[in-house]
Amino acid sequence: ENFSTTCEIVVKKSIADAEIANIKSQTYTGKAIKPAVKVVYGKKTLKKGTDYTVSYENNKKIGEATVVIKGKGSYHGTVKKTFTIKAKKGSVHTVDKVKYKVVKNSINGKGTVSVIGVTNEAKRTSITIGDTVKIGGAKFKVVSIGAKAFYKCKKLKKIVLGKNISSIGKDAFKKKKKKAKFHVPKAKK
Repeated sequence: ENFSTTCEIVVKKSIADAEIANIKSQTYTGKAIKPAVKVVYGKKTLKKGTDYTVSYENNKKIGEATVVIKGKGSYHGTVKKTFTIKAKKGSVHTVDKVKYKVVKNSINGKGTVSVIGVTNEAKRTSITIGDTVKIGGAKFKVVSIGAKAFYKCKKLKKIVLGKNISSIGKDAFKKKKKKAKFHVPKAKK
């Protein structure tokens, strides 16, 4: 008897040998950031879902995030690529009823913000501005009070300012109570 047997050998390629395009810095939104990735093996652009899958780590807060690319089909292995999430310079974020505008959008505690106002202005009797504020999981130094920041706070009696405040804008406290008390660090008096 004559038998013929065919054997197919499938050689999977390592996804780690593919070229993955750099991912541009992304803008913080408070939601999960999922930038697209481009994966090229040799001269072939691989297809998401067919040749690889994508997942993300630490992609909601400000800082460094990771995209995980896992081989599929003819490809095996896993490769990771990092990208940065930053607050947009000039963007406004409300934390504990205080409105902050991003002045310097550095990550890792080197960013700075300016206080530009508060919520419930007409009812506010006191305001405390700390040395720093957390926005999107990142720490920002509070370095200034913007012009007319507390202009509509007519019932304001007590104002506490943090040690990093280096400037206060024009008319920031113009319409406050006449006997309002300011509490500032000794070095800032």
